[in-house]
Amino acid sequence: MRSDLVTPSKAKKNKSGMSGAKQCSKVGCTNVEGDGIQFNRIPPAPPDLPDGASQDRKLTHRAKRELHAEMMERIGRSRRGDDTKGLRICNCHPTETIHRRVYVEHDGMMISKAFDFTVVVGAGVASNINPSQASKGVGKDRLVQQQLNRLRNGFFTLSGSIT
Repeated sequence: MRSDLVTPSKAKKNKSGMSGAKQCSKVGCTNVEGDGIQFNRIPPAPPDLPDGASQDRKLTHRAKRELHAEMMERIGRSRRGDDTKGLRICNCHPTETIHRRVYVEHDGMMISKAFDFTVVVGAGVASNINPSQASKGVGKDRLVQQQLNRLRNGFFTLSGSIT
């Protein structure tokens, strides 16, 4: 199964015969077609499988669903969003290859298969794409405050016993 993000996008032509303007679907990105920016198609969610599908078809279907959900999450949209057709991502965003194992049940047995997905790098907690605005010293500040409170309480108990 080809699970790459880098599938060239085929823009649908409108009534005038010209293709519509491509725009990046990643939340916060305003790149549009032009200036040497290329776009890649985000694979849509596959339709439901019919009953009695083969083992390979079930595994491929599950992998396509996983790839779609991962891409939607990484571009800042809902994993199960309805507006998933015709989404594209510009080549300005870095990509990475992730290794995922998918599981399906077939004839009463759990079967797994590993896939490599090429996806956009997400901006998570440990990411340097969106640097955190929070203070890095929150834990140290709390520790210093606790120590000062102990000293202050100790000082008041000592000064109270002297008089």
